[in-house]
Parts: sequence; structure tokens; C-alpha cells
Amino acid sequence: ATFMLSGSSVNFNGNVDINQGTLWPSTASYVYSVKGNYTIAAGGAFNNVETGFIKFDGVNQTINNGKFSRVRFSNEGTKTIAGTFDATYNSSTRTTRTIIVEDNATLLATSPLTIKGNMLIDGNATFNDGNQQHTFTGYYWEAPKDKGYVGSGKIVFNGNHAQYIWGGKFHDIDMTLNTKYISADATMTGNLTLEACNLDMLTNHISGD
Repeated sequence: ATFMLSGSSVNFNGNVDINQGTLWPSTASYVYSVKGNYTIAAGGAFNNVETGFIKFDGVNQTINNGKFSRVRFSNEGTKTIAGTFDATYNSSTRTTRTIIVEDNATLLATSPLTIKGNMLIDGNATFNDGNQQHTFTGYYWEAPKDKGYVGSGKIVFNGNHAQYIWGGKFHDIDMTLNTKYISADATMTGNLTLEACNLDMLTNHISGD
């Protein structure tokens, strides 16, 4: 069964569990606020064809098996990603983001992330890579150069188009395909691997930490 959800702004003050059937947003540019945990069971699905945001703005939330168009993580506490995760909206415009980790929020990825659009980690936010390998095929990754990153995992930049790293702190980085631009100073604690791609530093640096 398919359940159509109408409304550009919907608030869920508790948990969202989709156990059977498909929840389908019918309003473009929606913003759904979720205060509790979010779980997609084996028989459930969320249709992310329409463009919109799911905003996780509770405290200490767990997201199990999420497939989204765009996602915002806000408010204090840790937002833990478990199971599969896919954020699919992609734009070549820097200020059009697919994932936003807002100030004071911590995003903990205990399973690999597939990020197909632009990523923003605010100046007082934290991304904990969970010691996992995450794939980024968007255009712009933007974050503070010397804070806001925890873990010993890897970010794989493998978009088959130009990709721009506007700052950020990382452990390991793999770069493949096309040209990668360092558009602002970045910091690494691990290894940088290049394969079948060009790296243009412009006038910026990647520093060890």
C-alpha cells in the first residue's frame, strides 16, 4: 500500500516507524521534522522522488535504514545512523545542500553512508565517521578545516565530475575520477590516495594533524 502525505511542513513529535507499505510525500519542497527515532523495516519504504528535507531536530536520535532526498541534523545530541543510508538529491550549486549537520549537532555514522549531493558541516557541528568508509559523489563538501571531524574512517570522493573540497578535517581520503579541487584549506590525520583523477590545490593546502 502507498500512503500519500500532504503538506509542506509536518511535525512528528515521537518516533517514525514504517513497517509496511510506502510513505510518499505529495508536496514538493516539504520539510518534515522528526523528534524521535526513525526506522524503515523490511516491508516499509519512504519514497524520495519529491525534493524535500527530513529534519532530525530531537536529542540523541537513531536513524535506521534511511533513504532520503535531503536531510538536516539539528539541535543538540547525537544523531546515529544505523543500517543503510542513502541521500540522493544532487545539485551543482554550492549552497544547495543534500546533508546539513547544524551547529551543536553530532552525526555518528555507524554504517557506510552514500552521499550523492552536497555536504555541509557547520562550524560547531561534528561528523563522527564511525571508522567506516563513506562514499561522496556530490559536488561540494564544506566543513571547518581543523575541527568537527572524529574517527579513523575514510571518505571516498568518486564523483564522475568536478568535486570541490571547501575545507574540512578528515582521516583517510580516496580520490578517483575527474578533477578534485581543494577550494579552502583542509586537514588530514591519515592517508591521501589518488587514482585516475587530477588534484588541483588552487592556492590552498592540506595539512597533517
